[in-house]
This record gives sequence, structure tokens and C-alpha cells, in this order.
Amino acid sequence: MPQLAFDHDSKILYAFYAGLSLGFATEDFNYRHIWMRFSEDYGQTWSEYTDLTGDVFHIFSECIFPSVAANIYDNVHVIYQTDNAPGINQRFEDHGVVDNNMVHLPVITVVGINEAPANIVGLEQINPNPASTTAHVIVNVDKPTLIEMSLVNMLGQVVFSNSMNLNYAGMHNLKLDVSSYDAGIYFVKVKAGNDVVAKKLMID
Repeated sequence: MPQLAFDHDSKILYAFYAGLSLGFATEDFNYRHIWMRFSEDYGQTWSEYTDLTGDVFHIFSECIFPSVAANIYDNVHVIYQTDNAPGINQRFEDHGVVDNNMVHLPVITVVGINEAPANIVGLEQINPNPASTTAHVIVNVDKPTLIEMSLVNMLGQVVFSNSMNLNYAGMHNLKLDVSSYDAGIYFVKVKAGNDVVAKKLMID
């Protein structure tokens, strides 16, 4: 039951659908919930899966048939149907007739004009360190953002710089090719907006 909505201002594509949700079940069937992902590059890459109905109020809720409004302003507006019995009456003989509720779910857009810039929660680790070919840089951000990652030598010279989109909040494993640089001490710097963090990297 997929639904797509496109925010023309922020150029973000949203996908909504109903899917089985592990941990929300009766003895025989899993409940379905309303799930969402978003893309900042027209569907080339996607964010993590988000269960929009994964809270305590939907422990025994079957959430299906999402319908998304075509226009996006401050929120993405979703309507779905819900009841307390998994499945559909016409498909399962043991599913009795129950009342359905229509629910309006406003979803806050990922990027807005007045939103604060993203923060780098941490440059968690660089592994391996020392590195000789490829270093894995683990960066943690609090929202989707554009970052700039650079490699700086002991003289303060930027020997490598690259910008990339991090499409979801949380941990990201970024690969840094160090095979062409001289052995020595360097610093990996990651910048998001005005927030900058750095960590020492040994190249051998």
C-alpha cells in the first residue's frame, strides 16, 4: 500500500506504506503499522525505516491503507485506518467484523525553512588507527545534514576534502582512502554548519 509525497521546497521525497511490525502481534499474526522513509536525492538513497505507529498506544493496533495528501506545507498529512484485529475480515474466516477508525497523522517534515542547523553529536571513532589503506570514520549527527569531511596534516594543510549528504540522524560509517598519503600524524575534521569536530589519525 505504498504512497509517495514530494516536498517541492526542500526537494525531499517521502514514502509511506503499511508493513508487518515485529514485536506487535497476537499468538497467530503480526500487526501491520504505518512506516516511512525519505530520500534527499530523488530516490537514489533512502533514510532508515521509521515506524510511525510504534508507540505504546498502538501495541494492539492494525494500521493499514495509508493515504498521503498531495501538498506538503509544514507537515506531511497522512490518513490511515486502524482496528484491533490483524488482517482483513474478508480474507480470514476467524477475523470477525470490527469497527475501524480513520486516523489523521501529521508528520513533521525533515527539513524546514526555520529549522536549526544540524549538530555533530560526535566523531565517535576512526578504525583502524593507525591506518594504511582505508580508515572508517564513525560520525553521529542529530538530523539529516550536509557535511564536509577533510584530512589535515601537521602543517595545517588540507590534503583532502569531500562534501556528502547524511540522509538520516544517527551513526554513519564514512570511508576515507589514505593509501596515497605519506606516513605521519593527521587530523580528520568533520563540519556540519558551524559545528566542527576533529580527531587524530595516524597513517603508516
